[in-house]
Amino acid sequence: MAYRHKFKADRILLESVIKPVIVNGVIDCYLGISRDVAVRENLKRKLEQALKKEKAINETKSKFISMASHELKNPLATISSSLELLSIYLQDDEHLKKVKLEKHITRINTQLERLNGIINEVLLIEKTKAQNSEVKLEKLDLIDFIRQLIKESFTESHLDKIKIKSKESIIHISSNKILLYHIFKNLIENAIKYSKPDKLKIQIIIEVSDIYVEVSVKDHGIGVSSAEKDKLFNQFYRSDSASEVSGFGIGLTIVKECATMLNAKVSFRSALNKGSSFKVCLLKLV
Repeated sequence: MAYRHKFKADRILLESVIKPVIVNGVIDCYLGISRDVAVRENLKRKLEQALKKEKAINETKSKFISMASHELKNPLATISSSLELLSIYLQDDEHLKKVKLEKHITRINTQLERLNGIINEVLLIEKTKAQNSEVKLEKLDLIDFIRQLIKESFTESHLDKIKIKSKESIIHISSNKILLYHIFKNLIENAIKYSKPDKLKIQIIIEVSDIYVEVSVKDHGIGVSSAEKDKLFNQFYRSDSASEVSGFGIGLTIVKECATMLNAKVSFRSALNKGSSFKVCLLKLV
C-alpha cells in the first residue's frame, strides 16, 4: 500500500501483515508489522521496463531479419539464375554469345547495385546515430540539386512523372549534399514505390519564405491510416497498407535522422488511398 510521508511530500510503499493474537482460545489483540518496500518495488518496475524494452528490440530484430532475408533473396536469385544462363550461353556462337552476355551482365550489375544500396542505407542509420562531428555545410542551389538528383537516381520511365513546381528559378541554401541526397532520394523513391502505376504522379513543390525553404514531395499513392501516423518514422516499421510493397522500413528513418543532423524539420499529411505529402523545412541562405 502507498502512504504519504508525514513530514515530506514523498509517497512511501509499505508491505503490511496483520495477525490476530489468540489467548485462551479468544482473540486478545492484533499484531501488525509493516516494512518499507519502495526500493524493491522500484527495482521491480525497472526490471519490467527493461524486459519490455528488450522484448521490443527482439521483435524489431526478428522483423528486420525477416524483411532482410526477403529483400536480399530476390537479387541473389536473379544473380544466380543469370550466372547459370551465362555458363550455357558461352557455348553459343560468337555474335549471339555477346548479345546474351551483355544482357545478363547488366542484370547482375543492377542487382548488385540494389544489394549495395540496401547495405549502405542500413549502415547510414547507424552512422548518423553515432555521428558526433559537426556537419560540413556548403552553398548550393536547391532546385538544381534536386533536378540532378532526379536525373541521376531514377529511370527514364519515371522522369516524366516527377514534376518540380517553384516560383523561383534559383534558391540558395547552406546544406550538406550527402544528407540532402538521402532525404530527397528516399522521399521520392517512397512516392514512386507506394503509388499505383496508373496514378503515378509525383509533385515536388518548393516554397520560399523570408527564413525557410519548404520542399514538399506529394504523391497520389496508397497513403497511411491515422492510427499508423505516429509510428511511420520508427525504424523498420512497415505500414499495413504497404504489406504488398517490398522494403525494409528504413527510408523514413533515414530521412528523419539526416534532417535532424541538418536542423531541418520533417512533417507529413496522409490519408488512406488518397496519397501523402512529406514536407522538409530547411533554413534559407540569407
